[in-house]
Amino acid sequence: MKRLSPTIKISLALAMLTTSILVLAELIGIVPNEQAGILEGRKKFSESLAIQISAAATHNEIKFIERTLETVVQRNTDVRSAVLLSPDNHTLASAGDHEHHWVKVPLKKSTPTHIQVPILKLDELWATLQVSFSPLQPRNTLTSFFDSFIGLMFFVGLCGFLLFALFIKKVLRELDPGSVIPERVKSAFNALAEGLLILDEKQQIILANDTFAEKVQKSPDKLIGRRASALNWVVEGGGRRKTDYPWQLCMRERERQTGCPLRFQTRKQSMRTFMVNAAPIFDGNGAVRGVLATFDDITDLEKKHGELKQTLSKLRKSEEQLRDKTLELEYLATRDPLSGCLNRRAFLEKYETVFFDASETKSNLVCIMADIDHFKTINDRYGHVVGDKVIQLIAEILRTNSRPEDLVGRYGGEEFCMVLPDTTLEEGFQIAERLRNIVQNDSPIRFTSTQRVSVSFGVADFCEDVTEPADLINRADQALYRAKETGRNRVVRWDMDLTDHKTRHPSPEDTDKTTTPDSTPSEPGVTQSKPEAAMLQQRVSELETELEHNREILEQRSGLDKLTGLPNRILFVDRINQALARSQRQDQVAALISLDIDAFKRVNDALGHLAGDRLLKMVAERIVGVLRSVDTVAVLGTDSGHNTISRLSNDEFGVLITDLTSVEPVTWIIKRIFDSICERLVIDDHEILVTCSAGVSLYPHDASDAESLLRNAGAARNAAKRRFGRNNVRFFSSDLNRASYRQLWLEGQLHRALENNELTLHYQPKIDLKTGQVKAMEALVRWLHPKLGLISPKDFIPTAEHTGLIDSISDWVIRHACTQAQQWMKQGFSDLRIAVNLSNIQLRDKDLADDIFSILHETELPPHLLELEITETTMMENFKVAVDAMNRLHDAGIHFAIDDFGTGYSSLSCLKSLPVDSVKIDRSFLSQTLPVEQDQLIIGAIISMSHSMGLQVVAEGVETSAQLKLLRNMGCDEIQGYLLSRPLATEEATKFLLQHSPSGISFAA
Repeated sequence: MKRLSPTIKISLALAMLTTSILVLAELIGIVPNEQAGILEGRKKFSESLAIQISAAATHNEIKFIERTLETVVQRNTDVRSAVLLSPDNHTLASAGDHEHHWVKVPLKKSTPTHIQVPILKLDELWATLQVSFSPLQPRNTLTSFFDSFIGLMFFVGLCGFLLFALFIKKVLRELDPGSVIPERVKSAFNALAEGLLILDEKQQIILANDTFAEKVQKSPDKLIGRRASALNWVVEGGGRRKTDYPWQLCMRERERQTGCPLRFQTRKQSMRTFMVNAAPIFDGNGAVRGVLATFDDITDLEKKHGELKQTLSKLRKSEEQLRDKTLELEYLATRDPLSGCLNRRAFLEKYETVFFDASETKSNLVCIMADIDHFKTINDRYGHVVGDKVIQLIAEILRTNSRPEDLVGRYGGEEFCMVLPDTTLEEGFQIAERLRNIVQNDSPIRFTSTQRVSVSFGVADFCEDVTEPADLINRADQALYRAKETGRNRVVRWDMDLTDHKTRHPSPEDTDKTTTPDSTPSEPGVTQSKPEAAMLQQRVSELETELEHNREILEQRSGLDKLTGLPNRILFVDRINQALARSQRQDQVAALISLDIDAFKRVNDALGHLAGDRLLKMVAERIVGVLRSVDTVAVLGTDSGHNTISRLSNDEFGVLITDLTSVEPVTWIIKRIFDSICERLVIDDHEILVTCSAGVSLYPHDASDAESLLRNAGAARNAAKRRFGRNNVRFFSSDLNRASYRQLWLEGQLHRALENNELTLHYQPKIDLKTGQVKAMEALVRWLHPKLGLISPKDFIPTAEHTGLIDSISDWVIRHACTQAQQWMKQGFSDLRIAVNLSNIQLRDKDLADDIFSILHETELPPHLLELEITETTMMENFKVAVDAMNRLHDAGIHFAIDDFGTGYSSLSCLKSLPVDSVKIDRSFLSQTLPVEQDQLIIGAIISMSHSMGLQVVAEGVETSAQLKLLRNMGCDEIQGYLLSRPLATEEATKFLLQHSPSGISFAA
């Protein structure tokens, strides 16, 4: 339907108003009536005639009265007859044919054609004058209509509408809405780079500058008179906007609205984004008469912002890759390429740090020097290739039998040096003796009986007269020299005079075994038997082999390995296929680990196959003990046709891990397997040190079927075995290998970071939205690595949680945060809370409450100034365990906040039963410049629900003024984010508090 123009609308309204005035005039009787006028004239004429007759009646002049009546009838064409009647209806005088023209009417009543006038004499009725008039002139229908009041209304309304329309059209040409603004002001507005609208009190546009018209692809004239809200504003998803617009809020709240993003869809279906500022226009009485709104086009800026985010993401990825390369280079720069131990330079640097730490703390420190006996002879007789293998063997034994905090370095040639912190001289002697025995017993397995390898050791410990790092090494070297002088294959402790050498001399058995390289053991004799007996024996062996083969086939069909009770390869492949189908449906990751025991053949050769079988069973039990019930462990064979012995000697295990959402946990699962297998293992009174190599392939990254995953995992395992050292793990993907190595490297570096005080705290304020006051400071841990700089918590906190270091880090964070809060309290910030994050592992600790109470007592911080933040997911995973500790802490006055709220699917019943004081809206809901409509609904629901439960609401990740404005309008209590402050170092945080106290932060535009 076509819209009526303003001219037509106004003309219709004025015409209706005019006719309404006529109706009102008619109702109150001020509109002239023709018949009423005629009737009134005839009444006056009759009354005048009655007065003349009354004067004559006083003298009884009846004749005069008759002449008068006749004269009146003759001279007035409208008068037909007249008669004077006595009260008893006798005719006193008459003129004209009165009986013919008169109709009987009630006394004292008159009509326009028949009028009666009473005549009184001495206040008594003397006579009645009756006058008959001719009827009124008859008219046609059209004339009657226009002479009626309805015709008058029609005429006035129609003429008024036409005249009003012509008049208003001419006026509007002269006085358009934009003409109230001077031309020079319009020119100034058109020169602005920002779009501009001026709206009246009905939100209709009375001015649109050229910039705004160009942006929305409409002419300024077509915008005039339209409601600003009726333009093509859209929200995320393409729907119409249903929320209040900035100009509507401006008129309703009578205050400025700044930084409000709006999106507009043009006729070409392109989308533009405006940042809108609106200010009210007041009249002289303080009433809002309109709004001035500016529209800053940030479409290109938003696009560039997105491009910058992508660039930043690429830069961060490049930084991580560079950091990984740095770690690799650091590893290569500090390692001896042949042995995999620390090279001499790196060893001495690390040793110097350990030495002075022990000197300051007065702790124990032992140095062990080791030298390969007769190494030159081995090189000369067997060549440098064999010599290198001997060095690798000794390095492997030293490294695999050392702790993470121990230092093992190749000191030069065939000489090695070990530094053992927190170890006594006696303990160092026992360690060296154990290493000597391992070398002596391991070398015949690795090499031959004619190529025996032994090592001499010198041991020295740190004491008061040792003042320089070189002194301790020299003493160990002197002890080593004495060991080589007195027969080799010995362990010697250093003492003051080197006279009391507590050495262990080789036993007669050792002496027999430590023969010269030329000696060879005698071969046992071979008893000859008859040919017939040999043939029978051969046939028996063939039958036994066939029987064993058939038995193996039956066991394979059962799906279980007969030795370990684990699934065999057939059943394992079936389970892999089932897991892959489930992972595909649920969009999850599955990991296949191929793991075998290093040097398993040596165990078989040295202790026999029965001992090897027991070793396999014990290793299988330990692997199963580490894994979840839903994971699968199997013994993998290379070929189903192998005989029973080959299958029993097969040391390869397959581990299937399912239901993974990321790859990171795989590294920690393998580490737990390694740690479990490496624990002390005794078979037939022999203590065996077991190490493993592992390869990993992932679904769907590396393969999508069972056989390909098995093949890729085996290839990765073989690559792990070729690396120096043991307990190596390789992923089929090179990127994942770097990530796994980085995680393991971070673990070692974290130990050093705690010892060297490399951790530090930064503080980010929480601001009250109503007062602008700083209500709390959240303590955030940072790691300042000496070479890599600041390492993000998201990189090292997961590593700390997996390795158990999170307890030490969390205790350090809480203690230092409480100490800093105590210092701020002394500076006058008596109501400032300190907020600390609790990890998943801490919530499982039954001693959590006691530990925190101890720290508060130690730092003398009042409990009500400590706030503990728990993520929603962590809370739900540890609900039953955490609730008791949280109640104890909350009863003491400690505040609790639920972090990342809205992402953990917590139930209201759980939230009500926990002693929570506040919730923190997850930053993902504020990830955009202006949250989408769905996120706004969630934020509003969280705020409403929390307030109904008496909880404070904190929004984290606030980065724009538009987000701040939105949160203020929604009633959020506190905010935290880069818009107000980044996490600050201690000194900067203190300056921030002093700067914004006590006035607080102003949120004015």
